[in-house]
Amino acid sequence: MYSIKKYLFTLFILIIGIAVTVAFFKLEESKENKKNSGFKSCQNQYNLINPEIDCETIDDDITKTQGINNTIEDFVALEKKTGKADEISVFYRNLTTRQWFGIDENRQFYPASVAKLPTAMMFYKVAEVDKEILETPNTITEEDTKLNDGQHYKPPEKLGAGKDYSTRELLRRILTYSDNIPLRILMESALPFSAPVFLDLGVTFPAKEGDTVAQWNTTTKTISNLFRVLYNASYIRPEYSNVILEQLADSSFKNGLVAGVPAETKVAHKYGEASETDEKTGEVYIVLNDCGIVYKESSPYIICVMTQGKSFDDLETIIKTISEKVYSF
Repeated sequence: MYSIKKYLFTLFILIIGIAVTVAFFKLEESKENKKNSGFKSCQNQYNLINPEIDCETIDDDITKTQGINNTIEDFVALEKKTGKADEISVFYRNLTTRQWFGIDENRQFYPASVAKLPTAMMFYKVAEVDKEILETPNTITEEDTKLNDGQHYKPPEKLGAGKDYSTRELLRRILTYSDNIPLRILMESALPFSAPVFLDLGVTFPAKEGDTVAQWNTTTKTISNLFRVLYNASYIRPEYSNVILEQLADSSFKNGLVAGVPAETKVAHKYGEASETDEKTGEVYIVLNDCGIVYKESSPYIICVMTQGKSFDDLETIIKTISEKVYSF
């Protein structure tokens, strides 16, 4: 009996030793693979950010996508030729293969409310070292409530004058509803730290020649990089990156990128709209932008479309159609 027990004990120890050895080599192999590929694990509870963080920057030497870029180029050329848009810029990047394509992706556009995205990112970056900033109360004034008057797509809810709202809630509203009412308060409170964070994000406000006031212009490629930073949680911690993406996925704007994909597909996106009337000709110039992450099963991707034209309906249709074509490819 003793010899059997001794034999079983020895066998048990041997099995454990083999298991530990195998586990050790697998762990070392895993460490080496992650070290070589530039990946590091991310916490599973943040389900809207990349489960394998990729901190590399866009590499122009990576092979561009084949086929879909020609299809989108032909569509863009036709829409401009028929006068449905004056300018269209597109940038696409597959977050799995890292392949990409761009159409006039470096053209400067007025971002409109897409600029609210780096504004929110700025506050959440500061919250990493001062979490209380998110709970700071802010009082909405009567003048603030007028900031939505010029919007074509108005928020479904309106903030009340004289009421207090936390910074966290104001950030949610600028991301989910593209609400203009919180902007004055947010930008004034951000003055002490906005410059370095915007610089980190590549957001600058260069004045054009002859302009007395600087105005931010951006590109589809620049905005796409902001979404990549969020997906990879490479600038803001995973908790806050995920919060931003969740609120963008709840966006009340459904007429652009979202309209071009199946209803069950999650899209974390930020749109922007602006219109201006030429005082001499009376013509209306419209900007409509929509950029975000489409969580297509097994193959999520970033898509950013910026447009300029004379009809919101036409520009909506253009963005929707581009979204359809990219998703179906």
